Amino acid sequence: MTQQQDLLELNAGDSVVDLGCGTGSLMAGLLESRELPTGICLSQVDFVPDALRRIRDRISARRARSNVCASYVSADLELMARNPWIPFADQSQDAALASLLISYVRRPEMLIREVFRVLRPGGRFVLSALRPDADTSRIFVQGAEELRRGRALEVFGQAESASLEDSFRSFLNDAARLLELEERGVFHFWPEDEIAKLLKQGGFRRIRVQQGFGTPAQALIAVGKKP
Repeated sequence: MTQQQDLLELNAGDSVVDLGCGTGSLMAGLLESRELPTGICLSQVDFVPDALRRIRDRISARRARSNVCASYVSADLELMARNPWIPFADQSQDAALASLLISYVRRPEMLIREVFRVLRPGGRFVLSALRPDADTSRIFVQGAEELRRGRALEVFGQAESASLEDSFRSFLNDAARLLELEERGVFHFWPEDEIAKLLKQGGFRRIRVQQGFGTPAQALIAVGKKP
C-alpha cells in the first residue's frame, strides 16, 4: 500500500477515492505517514456496508488526531445497472485507487471510464492486479510474519488480533479457491500489456506499470494520468 500511496502523488487539499477499499489499508497508510500533505479528504467505497463500519470503528480515534477527513460510501462497483456510475460528480476527485479490484468486476473497462470521468484534469489513477502466475502463498507468508511481529494489534485492534490464527487459516482457504476460480475463468488476472492497454483505452496517458506486492512481486501496479 505504501508503494501505491506514493504513486497517487497526493498534494495538500486533494480529494481521493479508494474503490473497493476493503479493510481500509489506504486510510491506515495515510494515518501512519509522517509526510502527509494537509487537508486530504478520502472517500472509501465498498459494496459491503459492514466493511465500511469496521474501518470507521477501527480508525476513528486515530483519524481524530490527524488532518485527514473521511467519508464512507456503499456502492456496487460491478456497474451492471442500466445507467452504471460511480457515485461522484464529474471532475470532483484529484486521485483514485483501485487496489486488487479489477480482476473481480465483470466490466473493468466501464469502471476505468468512470474513474476517468470523476477525476479532474491532471488526476492520478493507481490500480493493481495480481499477475497471472501469482503465488498468493508468498503474500500470505510475508503478511503473516509482519502481523505476528505485533502489527496485527495496531492494524486490526484487540478483538480481531486475538483471532489472528483463525484469520490466517481462512485466508489460505480463500486464496486457494481464488486461484481455482481464476483457472476456471471466473476471475481474470492481468499481464502488464493488458493493464496498460485498459488505461489507455480509458483515456489515461503517461501510463507506467511496475511490479509490487511481495518479493518476488506477485502483482502489477499501474498509474495513469488524466490529460
